[in-house]
Amino acid sequence: YLTPELGQSILVSISEMRQAMFTADALRSLVVIIVGTLVLLVWRMKKIGATSMVACLTLLCLADMWSVNKRYLNDAMFKTPQTAQQMAPLTMADQLILQDASLDYRVLDLTVSTFNDNTAAFHHKSIGGYHAAKLRRYQDLIDHHLSKLNDEVLNMLNALRAFVRYHFQNNSVFADKNVKKATYQSLYSSDLGIPVNITTQAKNGVLTINDASGNTITVDAKNASLLSNKMTRDYEYNNVKNSATSIAVSSSAVVHEVSVPLCYTTTGRYDDKWSTNAARKAAAKNYSATKKLSNNFKD
Repeated sequence: YLTPELGQSILVSISEMRQAMFTADALRSLVVIIVGTLVLLVWRMKKIGATSMVACLTLLCLADMWSVNKRYLNDAMFKTPQTAQQMAPLTMADQLILQDASLDYRVLDLTVSTFNDNTAAFHHKSIGGYHAAKLRRYQDLIDHHLSKLNDEVLNMLNALRAFVRYHFQNNSVFADKNVKKATYQSLYSSDLGIPVNITTQAKNGVLTINDASGNTITVDAKNASLLSNKMTRDYEYNNVKNSATSIAVSSSAVVHEVSVPLCYTTTGRYDDKWSTNAARKAAAKNYSATKKLSNNFKD
């Protein structure tokens, strides 16, 4: 709380400081103008050459700019570099988590401000982290659901991740080649860390895919309206593209467009926990706010 007298004294002090700064800058500007004018007059009287005149004005401008810039960037702002031995030492929790060699998980660190701290990412794949630029929709998801550990939303994100990863397999199969029926691993793994497989075969320009639910999807390479047999590869240049002297490439992959999404569950549903009334009733009982709803589900 500021009294009127104290507030008035602060305003007077600020006014005096600004007046002193203005006066000092005005005097400095006057000196610069006078010196610059004298240099030009001496040059006009042919006492010095053009080169000397330009050099004098350059030094004058440099001295003026140097004195002003040192207000905002000076020696006191620099510190001697120090080598950090270990930015984020391993805790007992970190050591226990790292014993899981599957790496098919992400760590939710609740010992810190999860979405304003990135310490966990030093040793693990993290759910949290920090970035100054916030995606509005995702920030809403964090504020209203992830920060409150809403299991339904966490399961939804896991389902989306699984859905995307299941559409990648560990071997390329071309639709216009004759390839015997074989089972390949997808990038998606079950809760036990076991890859969920995809069965594919190609014959007479048609690629046949069988997913985990038993659905059969075909890709006809002769159908010009569909994307098929498109080669893709990562290229990494050691400099900007026009100045690069070397290129590192990854193994190639082939991309096909499927008319129906693949399903990674044996039930053919992405919402196994809600696929039956019994499952919905059991899930509803886990949330005190929805216990009344559980009685509305019939077995």
